[in-house]
Amino acid sequence: MPTARELANGARDFRLRMAVIDSETEAALDMTRDRYGRTVHAGAAAAARAHRDKSPVKAYATHLAPHAEALLDAARLVLDELPPARHLVSRRAVLDGLAASAAEIRRAHDRPAAPGSQAEPTHQAALCRTSPLGWTTALSPATSPTSTTRLR
Repeated sequence: MPTARELANGARDFRLRMAVIDSETEAALDMTRDRYGRTVHAGAAAAARAHRDKSPVKAYATHLAPHAEALLDAARLVLDELPPARHLVSRRAVLDGLAASAAEIRRAHDRPAAPGSQAEPTHQAALCRTSPLGWTTALSPATSPTSTTRLR
């Protein structure tokens, strides 16, 4: 069982990497637009979006996947220590959903699509959509993956 410090570091590293990916993507997309916000370089914009779709999978596998079960267990322990309240049932449901998403990602990651196949982009996008943090949440640097009040 990893220590709390290791879990916090893994979650922090993932959150920081997601912020970097978001920043890089926005900068790349800004370079493809004219001063009125219209996309003038469609190929470069598509490449930036493809990078945005694939990078979170790699970041998740590197920084968060090794600690996903331990993070979920730690969150469950914290919920168990709180006094009884109505909202705890929904928080437990969120953790159950995150555990199911982590298991699906793990299964998908264990059987990746063949390189260069038509299924590869779909496979990568599916992992992003089923990320335990959710696509929008994962790209938000203000959201902490260890925070039980912010899990969505």
